[in-house]
Amino acid sequence: IAELNLPKTTKISFPNGKDDLMNFEATLRPDEGYYLGGSFTFTFQVSPSYPHEAPKVKCKTKQPNDEDPLNHEAAAVLRDNPQKFQRNVQMAMSGGYVDNTHFPRCK
Repeated sequence: IAELNLPKTTKISFPNGKDDLMNFEATLRPDEGYYLGGSFTFTFQVSPSYPHEAPKVKCKTKQPNDEDPLNHEAAAVLRDNPQKFQRNVQMAMSGGYVDNTHFPRCK
C-alpha cells in the first residue's frame, strides 16, 4: 500500500489493521465540482474468490445522489436548476436539511 501513488484528495485506511488488506476504507475529498470540500468515505470488502466475485463497496456518507435512478427529484433539480442543486449540495454537506431529509455534516 505504501507504494500506491494516491492523489492528495484520497486516503486509504484499514479499520481491521494493515494485515487485513481485503477490508479497507477510502475517503475522497473532491477538489472541484459540486462536492468540493466534502469528505466521502467508502468501505470495500474484497472476497477471497476475487476476481470471480466483485468487491462489495458501500458509501458511508449520505449525499443527494443525482445519478441514482430512484432519486428523480435530485436529477430534475440538477437538470432544471443547477444553482439550486449547488445550494442543496452545500446544505447537505453542512449538515442541514434538503427538502425533508437531514444530512449529517460531511466536511
